[in-house]
Amino acid sequence: MSNINPLTQQPYSHEELTVVLKKANEFIALQAEIATIEAMLEQKQSAANALKMTIIPQLMSDIGLNNFQMDNGAAITIKPFYQCSVSDKDPILKEKALKWLRTNGAGSLIKHEFKALLGVEAEKLVASLRGFLNKKSIPFKDGQNVNAATLKSFMKEQIEAGKPFPMDIFKGYAGKIAEVDMPKN
Repeated sequence: MSNINPLTQQPYSHEELTVVLKKANEFIALQAEIATIEAMLEQKQSAANALKMTIIPQLMSDIGLNNFQMDNGAAITIKPFYQCSVSDKDPILKEKALKWLRTNGAGSLIKHEFKALLGVEAEKLVASLRGFLNKKSIPFKDGQNVNAATLKSFMKEQIEAGKPFPMDIFKGYAGKIAEVDMPKN
């Protein structure tokens, strides 16, 4: 860095550099503090998730409780929880998932996704897109996907009906979750 201020063509004063140094150090300290707080938040969130998704549902299940009211007015309810997805990162797993949906009567969940990678100047190309793009060798994405919420609902239906659902293909999880309703003050 030059010691000359490009605006005034004069050397920077000691006071000017001291202020910049002070603020730079303040910024660095805040960044470090934020990183520490984010790490603590991640640990707290992990502990809360363990309580919510594993510990409390298991403890309540062990004693036959599905819900209860606490002295402070909060209500704890254990509800089913479902999570699944079709992997975009693993094409082999994605193809297995799509094939399973097709062969098990749920092919209608699959939606064809078409993304054209066009610049601003390409507005006139939209009319007959696919043929034109192929003919002109313009890059585009053409693939199939399943809406996450729709897939989750389908998974829930399958499990609740006692039908098989391949958790490994869909990175699925079915369990219980503790929901807390706090009283309004």
